[in-house]
Amino acid sequence: MSARELTNVAVAAGLLLAILTLAEVLRRSRLASAEATRKLVHALSGLEAAAFPWLFTTAWSVLALAGSYALLMALTMKTGALPSVHGVQRRTAGGLYYPVAVGVLFAFVGHRPEVYVSAILVLALADPAAALVGRPWGRTRYRVFGGTRSVEGSLAFALCALACLPLSLGLLTSLDPVAVLLWSLHVA
Repeated sequence: MSARELTNVAVAAGLLLAILTLAEVLRRSRLASAEATRKLVHALSGLEAAAFPWLFTTAWSVLALAGSYALLMALTMKTGALPSVHGVQRRTAGGLYYPVAVGVLFAFVGHRPEVYVSAILVLALADPAAALVGRPWGRTRYRVFGGTRSVEGSLAFALCALACLPLSLGLLTSLDPVAVLLWSLHVA
């Protein structure tokens, strides 16, 4: 692994720790709830992950970073540390699945930034959008895979995905605008 790659891993790890620190400061100072800080970490760490194709030349760097982050999440979940991420009312393992998803996605399609960035932006931004709309304003509920969702939250997810996809596809491919719109509608 090159010195530049190692430096980028260290910088990315430091930024992830800074995001977690920011969330913890916000929660402890009562400026944000655990639910809000969890979504903040989700969005900011995802935006950082969207830059990985330009930071890392090998999937091993991202897999090491993602594995370390997943291990940190597992340890802090077990010990009760990081209530800014784990202090939500529901039981969730998303803090473990998220870095694993980033690492696996990068391993398979990191060499295709248009695919990787599109997927990461949807994961990073559409999921929090769904929760931020669905929790307070979701009235029409439905069940899927043993969980309850709202139509309103699902629409927020789709609209956010519809905004993310043209951005990434439009900037990272040579597709014409109609094709970008059709792909975005299809995925959203």
